[in-house]
Amino acid sequence: MQISQIPIINYHKISPSFDIGITTRHPRQFENDLEILKSYKFNTITFRDITNDDSEISNPIIITFDDAYETIKTYALPIMQSFGYKGVIYPVTNFIGRYNDWDVQIGKFKFKHLDWKELKDIQEIGFEIGSHTQSHELLTQMSYERQFRELSQSKSALEDALGKEVCSVSYPFGRFNQETIQCAEKAGYKYGLASLYFKHIEENNRVYTLKRFNIYRFDTGNQFKMKIGIKNSQYIYYRDWLMQKGGLGTALLQSLRKRMNPNGIIKINP
Repeated sequence: MQISQIPIINYHKISPSFDIGITTRHPRQFENDLEILKSYKFNTITFRDITNDDSEISNPIIITFDDAYETIKTYALPIMQSFGYKGVIYPVTNFIGRYNDWDVQIGKFKFKHLDWKELKDIQEIGFEIGSHTQSHELLTQMSYERQFRELSQSKSALEDALGKEVCSVSYPFGRFNQETIQCAEKAGYKYGLASLYFKHIEENNRVYTLKRFNIYRFDTGNQFKMKIGIKNSQYIYYRDWLMQKGGLGTALLQSLRKRMNPNGIIKINP
């Protein structure tokens, strides 16, 4: 099976706690998602598995976690281990072990990222650790030189600290351009993860523009089945494509914050 035919689903936070954002999935919902995968006999794999192993794995799926929040260790990991599943985690290297100050803060809500030891421990049980860049800023607003720096230096930092090759990168906000593809290849990545899109990609670049479905708080079981290819997904594809455009609002506010106050944080009171 070609990599572009393998379904890839993406989570952010797995937590029972209140969160204004739409990307937090309750642990009960997450467990139900995995029950669906089990019922359809999906097998989880990582990009490293694809790179290192030529054997065919039946009915593969890739589960990813952007941002590497602590809630992965607290809630997602025990559930995944109970199913015998593994995934790929994408930390923002400048914020490992820190709070998500890169994000646009809503009121006083902040969330902590996994630290280096926790990432190494999770890697040792079969998970893959990839890159989500250094800063979680929009790559398409950067020069070629800065894009390459974000991609190459985050890769080196992870490899130096964790002792394994980093073969995949998740682009912040799922956005990329031709320079992003060039920089990812030059930095030594074998795979690059995007969001949903409609533009034409040359065959030789498709491993650097792999599409993913985000799993949202309000996704139902049937909608989850659409995202893993069990049911027709045309409607859900268009819906999520539009929703992912909303993430660019965060990128815009990041840029505005940096210009107005490089060391400050925008506080938006609900």
